[in-house]
Amino acid sequence: MRLAIKNIFNNPVSGSTDLFQKISYSIIAVIVASILFSLLQKNFVFYIEITDLHKGNSSDFETFDNQSSNSVANFYKEPLEKSNLTHNFLSNETKLENFKLVKSIPNITISRLPVELKEISSVKDRKELFIKIALPLIISENEILKSQNQKIKQLKNTFKYISKNDALWLIDKMKRYKVKNKSIDQLLVKVDIIPVSLALSQAAIESGWGTSRFAFEGNALFGQYVWGNDENGIVPTERKNNEVFSIKAFSSLRESVASYMLNLNSNHHYNEFRNNRFMLKNTEQKISGIHLAEFLKNYSIEDNYPSKVIGIIKTNNLEDLDDMKIDKRIIAANILSDVI
Repeated sequence: MRLAIKNIFNNPVSGSTDLFQKISYSIIAVIVASILFSLLQKNFVFYIEITDLHKGNSSDFETFDNQSSNSVANFYKEPLEKSNLTHNFLSNETKLENFKLVKSIPNITISRLPVELKEISSVKDRKELFIKIALPLIISENEILKSQNQKIKQLKNTFKYISKNDALWLIDKMKRYKVKNKSIDQLLVKVDIIPVSLALSQAAIESGWGTSRFAFEGNALFGQYVWGNDENGIVPTERKNNEVFSIKAFSSLRESVASYMLNLNSNHHYNEFRNNRFMLKNTEQKISGIHLAEFLKNYSIEDNYPSKVIGIIKTNNLEDLDDMKIDKRIIAANILSDVI
């Protein structure tokens, strides 16, 4: 096409209509060029590089490619001096509902809760910020579990031919998930996802929507107990003198999420939970957080704990988030809470 346009101007036009034809060709060339430019613009991949505010590491960049998901892309079309992907995502102006429409969420890992969370007067805004922080962590850990589950299935189907490394990997997983009979089938029951709605509901309850002392001091979102003089435990102020439990602390929020999922997937108290999850999955039913919450009676000493979990899920429409995925086009380093 460029060659054709070039030839229009390079090839002389003979006859008495030279001037008219040259003008005509010029108009045609302008029209063709405009069409080409429009096509290029339509297919142009808008790519932003935004400096991460991670202290002491300003050389890191976060990138967002908005080739699709136009309803989300508008959040990142700010002047570069104002644009920070993490800040924009956590901002009250960026609504979670918009991400629900495209079923994806930025690949952002917040390492610890921001102190500002406690200071938000609006309950709705505080809940939304908490969900934005916890949601990518939960989805990311679920993706790991899903990948491991698929690998276990593959190794089961080709068990006679697996390599030494794969065999050692299976043994390690059986130890980690407390599979005593070395059954691959039992391992498949244990290594699987936790419904996003269920995890979010429990995190909200156990951390007071991210405002508890344990959440801030120890990144503890799920109120897991440790016993004895554990150095990684935070002693509750209301603990009695004869009691020896404490709340398990973590180096990051994501570590807390991973520990919670391992707990539900390995502890014998949740056998019924896992068996029902397996049944739902293998009858091609949705792995429902509301349904599986019924089997978490042992998670808390509260008599109505499953009902409380279900109530949080329903009141906050958390099942709308069960099918959310991480947007792999966004590359983001672990971010500390001082970004907001």
